[in-house]
Amino acid sequence: MIQDVQILIRELADAKQVSFKQHCVERMIERNITTEELVYALKNAKIINVYPEDSPLTSYLVLGFNKLEKPLHIVLAVSVDRNRLWIITVYRPDNQKWSNDFKERK
Repeated sequence: MIQDVQILIRELADAKQVSFKQHCVERMIERNITTEELVYALKNAKIINVYPEDSPLTSYLVLGFNKLEKPLHIVLAVSVDRNRLWIITVYRPDNQKWSNDFKERK
């Protein structure tokens, strides 16, 4: 199941079927994260946490890397008809708070 969602995330990113919640746009500006950087990271993203209780859609925390191999955490949801990614927020994980591979909180 998770691998299927990871594949779908990459396919939707490749097809530019990505929409941004207002909160995400604000955080991207604040954190100096570009759309290009985020989409690139989505194309190599791996799911590291699933939030099935989120509403109206299950959300996922994914780890991806930009062209400079810098990590990004992206919280996203996949639309019900599975043809769009909704990006909820994005941030650069702090190595003081995350494991060396950025997959687990310390």
